[in-house]
Amino acid sequence: MRRPFGRLFHVWRVPMTQENYPRCLANTLREEGGWTNDPRDPGGPTMRGIIQREYTRWRTKHGLPDRSVRNISEEELQDIYRGNYWVPMVGDAWPKGPDQIVFDIAVNSGTGRAPQIMGAAIGVSTRNPKELAALASRSADTVGIVKRACARRASFYRSLRTFSAFGRGWLSRNARMEAIGVKMALEAQGAADIAGRLAREASGAQRSAKRSGSAAATAGGGTAAGTGSLTQADAASFDWTSWLTLGVVTLCVGALTLTLVWAWRRHGERARAYAAALAGELEADLSALIGTIKEAAQ
Repeated sequence: MRRPFGRLFHVWRVPMTQENYPRCLANTLREEGGWTNDPRDPGGPTMRGIIQREYTRWRTKHGLPDRSVRNISEEELQDIYRGNYWVPMVGDAWPKGPDQIVFDIAVNSGTGRAPQIMGAAIGVSTRNPKELAALASRSADTVGIVKRACARRASFYRSLRTFSAFGRGWLSRNARMEAIGVKMALEAQGAADIAGRLAREASGAQRSAKRSGSAAATAGGGTAAGTGSLTQADAASFDWTSWLTLGVVTLCVGALTLTLVWAWRRHGERARAYAAALAGELEADLSALIGTIKEAAQ
């Protein structure tokens, strides 16, 4: 059976981008940190993002005796990240920006989840990394792909049962990856005013956070105002059907409030991440300007 859209992709002819793996890995490793063994984390013992089970499989595959992932070498780390995540996601075929996002999602949530999120962000049903990379490479809106993918990723995080334990950290990581991915995409496009664009993104995220926070406060206040205690006389004459309806409405408003609080937190993290990216861009611009002045003075 011919695959839908099969003639549109020509995946093997997609021009490979200049390898962005070292930069993407460095960004992801900053998020992964060092040694952890949190009992709430189903991954178990983890060193720099590599869990013990994955490390054991890698050493077995290479005919090496098992040992603690805490002792993983830099060479092993590089090999695992490239072989288990970058290569399966055909990282070199993605445009800069989206390549960072698909790689980080694969590392954090799996190589099955990453194509799902990226496919939704691109707006297609295929989950084939090669086909998705081909489509992203031909897109004129790689910034939009990054932002939509990160929005989808945030929603996915919220659906996880461990969100209450790790959600804040996940949202912070996702926001930083969004800002990094947008900056990469703008650089690849040769955008003239990257700092200005990052500033606008930070401002927009801050406005979204304020709107969500205000709406959450209003919804929460309305719920509190609409409930109270019943006296014995009230109970005798009260229409319990209406009371049950009120209970359902209260639960719905409570759920809405939680959603708004989640949105407030997510957009707040985005605003901070874009502000940090902007500060880095301005610092780089200043350093470049100082270098130019020094060269001219010599």
